[in-house]
Amino acid sequence: MAQARRALTALVAFAGLVGLSLTIVGAWFAIVLGPSGTATFSVTASEPLLITQDTLNRLDVPATVTARADSGSVFLGRAVPQDALDAVGRAKHEEVVAAQLPGRSLSVSTSGSGVLADPSASHVWRARGQSTLVVSHENAPESVLVVPALGGRADVTVTWKRSVWFLESIAALVVGLVLLVPSGRWLWQHRGELRARGADPADGVGGAGRVAGATSTGGWVPADPRSQPVREHR
Repeated sequence: MAQARRALTALVAFAGLVGLSLTIVGAWFAIVLGPSGTATFSVTASEPLLITQDTLNRLDVPATVTARADSGSVFLGRAVPQDALDAVGRAKHEEVVAAQLPGRSLSVSTSGSGVLADPSASHVWRARGQSTLVVSHENAPESVLVVPALGGRADVTVTWKRSVWFLESIAALVVGLVLLVPSGRWLWQHRGELRARGADPADGVGGAGRVAGATSTGGWVPADPRSQPVREHR
């Protein structure tokens, strides 16, 4: 009976932990994505920025690339990945290597040397834009090159939008609360019993467990008084 009770307590506690995790994750995504289900990642690039297919075609929804530079207009070109690499050549540029979810930022690495020539006249671009460019999966894989026309820094964002993501976040939040609230209530209502069981020698943790632990480590255990010889007093 005691073992079944302990198993039930462990199961309820596990359900509570799962519920807590789902509640936190669901709430966080719901706040970040918003009702429109929009995920936005950004970076400030100090060099021409190459966004490869590993980032743009990672999800099964269109990616929208937006760029803005204080120096003026920004060139955006969409091309086959190898053509985009050829257009950059050995010039110094930055490349997006990862999208960091907690910070909603794009991590970049820098390579090459020298100044990139004006890429706008190249024939490799399937599409061009001055501030916004959409990359769909119809012609995947594709890469995008972002170059401020007059140089300088550029604020670049990549956005994915899917309304079902918000609904999935709300669903995770609700399921988490369904698990968390009853589990927490049950543990709170039985807290006295759980505390008493923790001090019960028959539980194997409070009394007998401590004695067994002492003997196994060489600790001193009082001898049974009944086993001691009785001396006669004269």
